[in-house]
Amino acid sequence: MTIHTKTRTMKPAGRRGVPLPGLLLALALTACPQGGGDDSDSEPVSIPAITALTLAQVSGENSFTASWEPEGALEGLTYELFHNDTGAAPALEASGFPAATTETTVSNLGGGKTYTAWVRSVLGTQRGPWSEGASITLKKDQTAITFSIEVFGQTRFGKIQGDTIQIQVPINTAKPWRFTPQIALSDGASLISQPEIGAEADFSDPENPVEYRVQAENERVQVYTVSMSRGDESGLGFSLEPEALLSLQAPLSLSISANQTKALILEDAYQDCAWYVDGLLKGRNPSLRLYARDYKPGIHYLSVNGFKRYGDDLVPWSTELEFTVTK
Repeated sequence: MTIHTKTRTMKPAGRRGVPLPGLLLALALTACPQGGGDDSDSEPVSIPAITALTLAQVSGENSFTASWEPEGALEGLTYELFHNDTGAAPALEASGFPAATTETTVSNLGGGKTYTAWVRSVLGTQRGPWSEGASITLKKDQTAITFSIEVFGQTRFGKIQGDTIQIQVPINTAKPWRFTPQIALSDGASLISQPEIGAEADFSDPENPVEYRVQAENERVQVYTVSMSRGDESGLGFSLEPEALLSLQAPLSLSISANQTKALILEDAYQDCAWYVDGLLKGRNPSLRLYARDYKPGIHYLSVNGFKRYGDDLVPWSTELEFTVTK
């Protein structure tokens, strides 16, 4: 007799379709990320791009302030700013200056130059793309001045020492010292005070000096004070032969009986000179020789007129020398 057997699969006890506890654990491990919730293997956070980058010059300085807005806000977001004066955009790997907020100031730049800046967002080690560049041309920061006056038909230039314009007039220039100076300023600069360019001013009183306020194109102001004084010349430089030098105050005496002569020689700085004795023209050379026999006994007066050179200037000059002729 043939016996047919049928194999029957036994189902676990419990409600129909409920998996075993081991299977529940496997499913739970598959559904949850490893490491107790660490999302380090998730997609990187999108770094917001930068929009609305603007640059504005700081008044009176060679600086600009950059401001911008990110396309979204993330906790811990910072920024980098890159700038140059060539306009060449930075490479993605280029580093910029860090900025904690959406505004920063860049200083120590050059007046009159054009700068371009780019900004990007930074979150930890992740960096966003550089923004579109924004450019600015800084206003000029020049306040240089040249100052000159006309005196005795010659031009004298002031020497600029810091914030002081030093200028000397010939020692025989009588007060009041009223001049209309010729003034030139740096490109872009302007005079913002009285007296104006082309106006006469009185430079006589050192206790109340004349000031000129020069404003650069970037609005920085430089104040110059004019210090005018007489030159320290004590008179024409005479020399006598055989003596090397003769003070103008020293007595000069010539004896007729001794047939004495003296040569007066002007220094090289003096030009176009004319010599007079007792009002009569005696010569136009750089030197004059006095002969005692040419004059009566007594006191005589010698004067000389000419020009003395100060750099490029020739300033009119004259002086007198008293001498005595004895028998």
